[in-house]
Amino acid sequence: MMRRRSIVTAKLTITDFSAFTKAPFVAAQRRSLAIENQNLANVPAPDSSNSVSPVAATAATIVYGIHRLAHLHVIEQIVHSWFDQIHSVAPFLHRRAFLTRLRSTEATQDGMFAALVVSLCAATISSLRRKSSQDHGTLCFTSMSEAVIGIKYLIHYEMPNMTSVSQELLKRLYWLVFAAGCSADLKGFPYVGLLTPQDNISALTPLELSDDELDPSQNPDPYGPWHGNDRSYVPGLNYLSKLFLLWNQSQQESPPSISSLQHYMNLIKRALDYLPPELIWRGGLSRPPQSNFGTCVQTANLYITQLHIQSNILEQIIHLVGSSVVQETTLDLITDRKSIVEDLLEILYYMPQETLEANGSSLIPKIRDIGTALFDDIRTGREGQSLSKRASDNLKRLLTKLENLDAQSQFYLEMQPLLAIT
Repeated sequence: MMRRRSIVTAKLTITDFSAFTKAPFVAAQRRSLAIENQNLANVPAPDSSNSVSPVAATAATIVYGIHRLAHLHVIEQIVHSWFDQIHSVAPFLHRRAFLTRLRSTEATQDGMFAALVVSLCAATISSLRRKSSQDHGTLCFTSMSEAVIGIKYLIHYEMPNMTSVSQELLKRLYWLVFAAGCSADLKGFPYVGLLTPQDNISALTPLELSDDELDPSQNPDPYGPWHGNDRSYVPGLNYLSKLFLLWNQSQQESPPSISSLQHYMNLIKRALDYLPPELIWRGGLSRPPQSNFGTCVQTANLYITQLHIQSNILEQIIHLVGSSVVQETTLDLITDRKSIVEDLLEILYYMPQETLEANGSSLIPKIRDIGTALFDDIRTGREGQSLSKRASDNLKRLLTKLENLDAQSQFYLEMQPLLAIT
């Protein structure tokens, strides 16, 4: 029985975690409340100095169900994994404030915070290596739409009343959701628009503050040293936003023109020219002294995203070119395609494995999209035998790295027959 339970636990995905916050779960918990309250009949009367009675505390715990997710120490371990490995590419939480709230009773008494804890755990487990996740098209689209509505409401109606810390965190979250929407658009999914002409981009750009600078009142850190206390990851976020802003602008012309796409292609190529030293990709050279694990994760994310956007726009240009121009122009475009692939391979093979894994499942589709174009080169062979052989070799290297990075572990695949009967 314990063996089957551990197998089921290994299969948890975002959908499974989200179920804890859905109405059926809450309703079921409320139905069981009467039964559990009967077991409290023999509990001694509480001390009058205690503001929360055992019955009230138990009721709150049952309603929000955090105890059903995992023991607190397990939840804390997952949350620490988020801050240690993923926070640098999604720096929208203040670590000390979040951990303080988690260790208090807030997660059992505040439904909104409980939902945030569950969401963070789900995002962490689905992102890190050997954690299974699936595509849930309708659910993802609905959730993204709700997130966009919520953020727009907070920015236009609640932001003036927020503390400066909350305002900065909201700005960071705004651009992360914007990036997620653009990423979905890049993959051909329906685009949920967050950015509108009424949005003041300058006013919404977050300040480049570390946690210590964002909230000095929480110094020193009671939770021990952490790489994000005195290091801001917002510069990387702002450059990521710049890349997606250029992508978003490149898709506004209808129908698209080759000249317009080439214009934005050139802008995207130069978008990372002025990165801070710790975020600049240096190939196989040693990293600068001011870099750390978090900045290396951001570097991989920034440059692979840049290559992914370049590849997408280049394929649009190749599609528009068709057979209407001279062969030399087509060969130039194919050469650009191979250059993108080789730049990607350089990053994948020089970056440490843990750095790539910390970027989570978002990395896999980008690699696949860029590599897909190689099939066309190998199939047609129109660029010459030597280049076709080169494309074939690059494809093999890309597939080898992709197999190594893919979130679907061999253990999970072997467990499929057992999972089907649990």
